[in-house]
Amino acid sequence: MTHRAGRVWLLFAATYVALLPFERLWDNLLGTSTIFKPYRLVGMALLVLLVLRNLATRTAFILDRYDQAIIGVFLWGAAMAGFWHLVNGVSLEPTANEGTLIAFALLTCLALKNTLNQRNHLAIILDVYVLAFVAAMVASVVLVADPFADRFRGLYKNPNQAGFVAALAVLVLVARFYFEAGVGGIRRISYAALAIGFAAVLALSGSRGSLIGVAAGLVSFVLTARYASTVAITRAQRLAIVGLGVVALAVVGPRAWTAMQQETAAFDRYSPEAVSNFSGRLDIWRAALAVAVDHYLVGAGIGQYRNYHQEYVRRLPNIYAPRMVEFRLNTHSDLVGLLTNFGLPGLLLYAWVVLRLLRASWRSVRLGAHEHYIYPALFAIELLTLVSEVFRDSFISPEFFFVQALVMIAARRGALGSLGRRPAATPLPAIDARSAA
Repeated sequence: MTHRAGRVWLLFAATYVALLPFERLWDNLLGTSTIFKPYRLVGMALLVLLVLRNLATRTAFILDRYDQAIIGVFLWGAAMAGFWHLVNGVSLEPTANEGTLIAFALLTCLALKNTLNQRNHLAIILDVYVLAFVAAMVASVVLVADPFADRFRGLYKNPNQAGFVAALAVLVLVARFYFEAGVGGIRRISYAALAIGFAAVLALSGSRGSLIGVAAGLVSFVLTARYASTVAITRAQRLAIVGLGVVALAVVGPRAWTAMQQETAAFDRYSPEAVSNFSGRLDIWRAALAVAVDHYLVGAGIGQYRNYHQEYVRRLPNIYAPRMVEFRLNTHSDLVGLLTNFGLPGLLLYAWVVLRLLRASWRSVRLGAHEHYIYPALFAIELLTLVSEVFRDSFISPEFFFVQALVMIAARRGALGSLGRRPAATPLPAIDARSAA
């Protein structure tokens, strides 16, 4: 791939991710929901250009083992939907809707993996995504009436999506604080201040899964720092920083918490009552597991839980959140959703992808953390993704798949071995199906 071609693909990828945080804006402008959202149009253009390039240059479309496994999960879910439609006559409308979303996001993921291969490009993509989210937050404050009265969502439809991006931003900034070489003290302080700001946005989103996920990502930095932390501070200085933070939190924290509780309903989600039943998720998960068992653990089919939700919640011996009966809901958990919709085969195949990818990503961190902050950053973001998807449906979202694409690209670093410091523009290897995992 020439340098100019690499910049063209980078421009397409950056435009695609820059449009993701503005999902709700187009509905507000047009007054109705439309499938032709700008980020989807850019994604389709990226796919079409990639196909045309491959046809013109007779280049094979590379599918590694991760890609093949995820495609296998998708095909299994589609097959099960068709099977139960023939057996029970269930509606295929949810399958068509969710299947289209998954197919688009998965194809875009494959396109990114086939066009991006430089680690500095991965860093640019993440920076663009975070900056676009900031722009979307500013736009929401201007365009949305009282945007903080409820859970903050920016211009996303779901506040959990906003929480995920805020958590991702926190991890990117902390990774740059600890692992970005050649950075002055003022810039490091700005990284820390911005990370605190995004942490506040995360709290205002009420996304508890992302809060747990960002904690897991921050713990990974502690383990990673032994390989390549660039922050030259002593243990005493570290303790002093932590001590000052604790004192500031003790003095300012309660007042800030009280003020925010009065301004937004998002903090109701942190109450003991809401946490005890995960805001109705326990009802959904129990019903979903019953659906999985009634389908012999082979899967009800892509999106099919929606057809059974209300019926199976009513069957529960006791319901923690009665309002769950009023809506046709999804499983609100990728793991439960995979078991219910894709069956035990789909869940096990996905677990295989996760475990192999975590191992490859950790190897990339151990070998490449001294070269670039992107490796520990993306490993932490992968932990954030895996933890947060326990509590939300992210398998159908384009954010999930574009993050997976970046993590899989960065995981290729582990295949290079210990080669010392490498220039940021050095291409990472393209991993074929035999050596991908």
